[in-house]
Amino acid sequence: MHKLVHLQLCLISSFDKSLHDKNYLNHSWFNLVRDVSCWGAHICSRSNQLDTPWELDISLAPIPKITHNEKRFDVVLDSVAEKFCHLVFQTQRTPYIMWSGGIDSTSILVSLLRVANKELHERLVIVCNQASIDENPYFYHRYIKDQLRTVDTDQFAVTPENYNKILYVNGECAEMIFGSTHPHNLARLGQLDLLNHSWRDNALLSRSMLTKNQHALEFGLDIIKESIKYSPVPIETIHDFLWWHYFNFKINDSLTRIMLTVADQLNDQQATEFWKDSYYLFYMRPEMQIWSMITNNHRREHMHIDYKYDAKNYIYQFDLNDFYRNNKQKHVSLIARRADGNVFAIDQNWRRYSFNRVDDRRLLAKWLGKNTHAD
Repeated sequence: MHKLVHLQLCLISSFDKSLHDKNYLNHSWFNLVRDVSCWGAHICSRSNQLDTPWELDISLAPIPKITHNEKRFDVVLDSVAEKFCHLVFQTQRTPYIMWSGGIDSTSILVSLLRVANKELHERLVIVCNQASIDENPYFYHRYIKDQLRTVDTDQFAVTPENYNKILYVNGECAEMIFGSTHPHNLARLGQLDLLNHSWRDNALLSRSMLTKNQHALEFGLDIIKESIKYSPVPIETIHDFLWWHYFNFKINDSLTRIMLTVADQLNDQQATEFWKDSYYLFYMRPEMQIWSMITNNHRREHMHIDYKYDAKNYIYQFDLNDFYRNNKQKHVSLIARRADGNVFAIDQNWRRYSFNRVDDRRLLAKWLGKNTHAD
């Protein structure tokens, strides 16, 4: 039985445009990811099982129960860093920190510089390149150069030889913890008040998610609305709704997409072990997810400044670089290499399905209820 943790709808439809045709039974799923902003290539809910045409496995990252009420970002991120330091010494693995110079990876590195002792600083390996330095030159020259070990992005890879000897860290999923760029963009467009209205106002809710495909929009909104009953926290405003959309629906897509890149040299068993034991996601630790769930109102208040206000302020309190705090904008994250563009699915055993294999194409045809992919 093939229970999927990732299905690349955008990639699949690029090979077969007829999947968007209204005469195709499952066209709504493909039109949703193509025409409505803020949906990933893979549609999966962390809170409830979706009625998809293909069988999905349970979420890779279930939503944790709320077990703390700490709303201070610095306290929570520092606690995650402290636990990571303990894990480094416990496992005796080498920690590799993917540093792009961006807000997410810089906040993680700041947390380690704040709480780690000298011995752990000496163990850290910072994976970066010239683009990383250009994105945050002050931080590089002040805190990394000649002080921490570094390796160029092009010289590092997760391999069968090192995957079980390292702890791999990046800033993945921070975007979903902070909310999304969408409410921030609405705020900057002078529509901040829109975020404070009830999401049950369908006209205003539709306005907040710009698209010309009304059918795709309504299809997606129905999926989100059905999931709200499973949310651990109240969803009342449009801001809450947009946050929940990202927090509940985009995390699995982000995690599996990055795994296609990071674990591309590993076989299925090695990828499973790497995911379980070697990939340490600071922003996906239960403490950080809970912080996101209990600080929605606080983050909405700072939305007009920046949806990553807390992380920027955290960095500023450490390096006092007000230029970075006041001017840093979102850029594409650091990625060591491109993923195989022919992999269209991953199952619960981390088996990757590729357009390069005839048997995989036949399986895809079966999942889609079509025969056009079999040859």
